[in-house]
Amino acid sequence: KAVLKSGYGWSGWKRNGYYGTYVGTQNTTITMPAENITLTATSSVLVNYTVNHYIKTPGSSSFTLHSTDIKSSQANIIMSFDSMVKDIPGYVFSHGTATGGNLTYEIIREDGSSVVNLYYHSNSLEYTVNHYVPDGASGYTLYETEKKLGNYGESIVFENISKDYAGYTYAFGKHNIPKKSTLMPT
Repeated sequence: KAVLKSGYGWSGWKRNGYYGTYVGTQNTTITMPAENITLTATSSVLVNYTVNHYIKTPGSSSFTLHSTDIKSSQANIIMSFDSMVKDIPGYVFSHGTATGGNLTYEIIREDGSSVVNLYYHSNSLEYTVNHYVPDGASGYTLYETEKKLGNYGESIVFENISKDYAGYTYAFGKHNIPKKSTLMPT
């Protein structure tokens, strides 16, 4: 098993010297040919990059910095945002941006200037339910407004949040409203 020097990252195996043919990653298996060969473990210098984690709390209109991680990788490697997402209790990953302008990955720069900003929404989101009743003419009047909490991605079943008021019964499906909707952050 090849041992890496501190500050270096694994590049792969090469056959017949450092400038030889690339034959695979650390866990690659090859079949011994009918000749003597030399296998060389190759590595490259690691560079640092920055990952900022921003959170948006319920009711907030902006994101605030939660934490910053300094990570290391080989230069010129494509790193997906998914590999950088951290578990922040009560929050779910929403989206990201990177130095290179990419929206799903960053190519780690040799000079260590790569910065990735990851954004998380609260798992508990607020939504508003407006209850309308007929106004006797051809329209409706707002009767009551409620604030409710739901989890990101959870279905809101309208039958469960509807209300009947004295003299009125909830007219389910009126105005082509679907029976359920998926809660997404605003």
